[in-house]
Amino acid sequence: MSGFAAPYQRAPVSEIIPESMKLKGLSKSSILTGRRRMRIVPQTGNVYGPGAVGAQTQCNILIQDSAGLLDLQSCVLSYRLQSESSGASPDNNPAQTAIPDDFAWSVIQRLQVSLNSVLLDDIDYCGRRATVEVYGSASRSWYSSVGTLFGAWKFVEGRPLVSSTDGSLVRSAAAGATIAPALTVAANLSVTGAAAGVVAIANGPASGAPITIPKNDVSDKLNWATIWFKNLRYANAAWSKQAEGIVFAIPMSMLSHFFRQEQYFPLRNAGQLMVQLTFAAASSCMYKGVAANPDATYKVTDLIMECDVITAHPEYTALLDEICARPEKEGFALAFDAHLVSQSTPGGGSSVTVIASKATPNLRSLHFTMQPSATINSQLWLQNSTFNCNDINQWQMRLGSLYCPAMPSQGLARNFMELASSYNSPAPSVGQASVIDYDNYMGSTDAVGASSLSYLFPFSSCYIAGYCFDTMKHGEVLTHDGISTLSQSGSQIAVDIRLNSGDVGAVTSYIRFTRVILFADSGVKVEA
Repeated sequence: MSGFAAPYQRAPVSEIIPESMKLKGLSKSSILTGRRRMRIVPQTGNVYGPGAVGAQTQCNILIQDSAGLLDLQSCVLSYRLQSESSGASPDNNPAQTAIPDDFAWSVIQRLQVSLNSVLLDDIDYCGRRATVEVYGSASRSWYSSVGTLFGAWKFVEGRPLVSSTDGSLVRSAAAGATIAPALTVAANLSVTGAAAGVVAIANGPASGAPITIPKNDVSDKLNWATIWFKNLRYANAAWSKQAEGIVFAIPMSMLSHFFRQEQYFPLRNAGQLMVQLTFAAASSCMYKGVAANPDATYKVTDLIMECDVITAHPEYTALLDEICARPEKEGFALAFDAHLVSQSTPGGGSSVTVIASKATPNLRSLHFTMQPSATINSQLWLQNSTFNCNDINQWQMRLGSLYCPAMPSQGLARNFMELASSYNSPAPSVGQASVIDYDNYMGSTDAVGASSLSYLFPFSSCYIAGYCFDTMKHGEVLTHDGISTLSQSGSQIAVDIRLNSGDVGAVTSYIRFTRVILFADSGVKVEA
């Protein structure tokens, strides 16, 4: 299949390439002679944003080296991100919400990776796809710790409630406590126990415990998030805004699976590797809270990419050159996963069919999320991280006459088991980590920002559905697993969704499929 010669069509690359590249007298420790860190500056300027004056919307990063091997997993994108309230002067009011959607990558609308002008991966709604993957596969502890370095804020646990007046912690005061200037908290005689007469005040008594915001309470984190992304400081009885934004660093492997390869990428033989970023319009990635607030926008500065380039032993480099010059069936093949993301509005009604199309011999997985149609390009809705359940009854995917799963997936707990299996982790499904819980998996937020159920927090909805088409699951991950859509109903995947009531709204589908880069005949060819 693809660039692999028989009988290795479905074998992992790691089982083939090391054996063919063995050299007498060279060990694993001597085959690589050096490693250096490379910092790459974009070719398109140093200020980016949603198209404002002086800001570019497209960023081009060129990676090339005449002799080295690129460690794809070492590639890190970093930049300063600062949110702004349009027209506000001075823009130093934390009550004027202006924050990007969850994670700093939400401002990236599209990511394209190309090799010698041949497109390898083209991901629209790039930030949304990365967020979907994190919600379904990352642990709560990772999200609240390491995730904050990537700009996570919605579901961070342990975050204290802060005052928009001066940024101080909001503390609790029990009955009988004296608070400034000379007030005493009265007990509520109708309530007994620790809850009697408890109030929340900013700059409360030193003994008062800071109030911790619940995990799914998104609304009470807006003050803290605005202070963070606007980079505000409170001093001398006034708020001030720092000139530069907060630095975030994002591994490229979070954005594109091309950068998850364990095999070193031969830049010497590949040529020019181009990474192109298109930044999102402010209406599709920023949140301003309420209609009365000024429109929110953002700017990105100090953008760089850093990566490791490895120097190989001259004999190994010569052998690699010779392998890449061989005929096609004897060349060097590198398999990777690419994505196709699209959004559609299938129409009203509680029973709809969404069509996702991709012609590929290796379809690996398909996921989908839902949101109200009226919230597209609205700054009053967190559209890249709020995924509605819509009181779903069941769903099923269909490729020609093949149904996946064989019986419709019914019930939220069963839906999540399919989701956990869709990532095909070597770990058992029962050990799948996720920030999802039953409350946010069953919740929905309407177009005006109200929760579908009074006891659930708005904008905490995290319903993600997915299915993995691999034959081998929960064990060794094969590079050429999945199913072929080339002969399946015109390469169309139909997703049948049934709700108990209401409308599906807009549906975003995320298709993952396998491609192969073939180094042969002294050239480079991209297949599948």
